[in-house]
Amino acid sequence: MFDMHRVQLDWGGRNLTLETGRIARQADGAVLATYGETSVLAAVVAAHRRGLADRGVRVELDGGTLDIDWREDGHVIMTGPAALSFEGAFDPALLAGS
Repeated sequence: MFDMHRVQLDWGGRNLTLETGRIARQADGAVLATYGETSVLAAVVAAHRRGLADRGVRVELDGGTLDIDWREDGHVIMTGPAALSFEGAFDPALLAGS
């Protein structure tokens, strides 16, 4: 079936969880990242790298339209009906020891 993987760590006093294989199981490279009470699904970059999507994707949600743009400088910009709750950088080396 599908392999599910989960990594959890404390990040700034809140729980950061990275999961794959639970949501969007057939979306190659889909990772659900949850920080505190905020979650995002990172599949646009993976889809673009495999030639399955453009760098810009429009997602129609119940709460409105979410535009996702993977810019040439590497930043992923999401615009739509949401509020910024955290801004920062993630060091992948933190996961190397888990």
